[in-house]
Amino acid sequence: MGVRTMRRFLFWATVLFCMTATIRLNAQNHQDKKILVAYFSWSGNTRVIAEQIQKLTSADIFEIKATKPYPTGWNDAVTRAQKEERGNERPAIVSKVNNMDIYDTVFIGYPIWDYNIPMIIATFLESYNIAGKTIVPFCTHAGAPGEHLTTLKQITARAIVLEVFEVRGSNARDAQPQVEAWLRRISYLR
Repeated sequence: MGVRTMRRFLFWATVLFCMTATIRLNAQNHQDKKILVAYFSWSGNTRVIAEQIQKLTSADIFEIKATKPYPTGWNDAVTRAQKEERGNERPAIVSKVNNMDIYDTVFIGYPIWDYNIPMIIATFLESYNIAGKTIVPFCTHAGAPGEHLTTLKQITARAIVLEVFEVRGSNARDAQPQVEAWLRRISYLR
């Protein structure tokens, strides 16, 4: 092996070693963090993903529920969601997370309604000081996720927002391999 080839080998071996060490350090750092999975689920699809994330990360879990429950009929639920969005409303929530300040990372789950987050997610996030926290969004949708991340990033401007996980709602029950791959990518798989 020539000197030039040996230098290239040593260079790339060092790069690979550093990348591996960084990935392991990031994964270990996430494992030392206190994690919450908070979700709003109208049909149950988002709940399925939330429970998969909770099991795979050993996180605490919290369901976001509206004081005035959403209608069970799709058209009525959409009509209410559109009214809330147009009015920039903040629907009241049944209960709050005790000691939100102990959580370093908050996975936040929601269905996409009218190409956006449900306004109840804005209520939840604005109820706490999330500055400096890591926010990890996940959502279910009917096929067109829309611009929900723009709204979410505006609400969480002082937080760190990681890669979103999106899945068609009808595929939620079969999505665990995709959830695992996503959690591995963002270094949260335990």
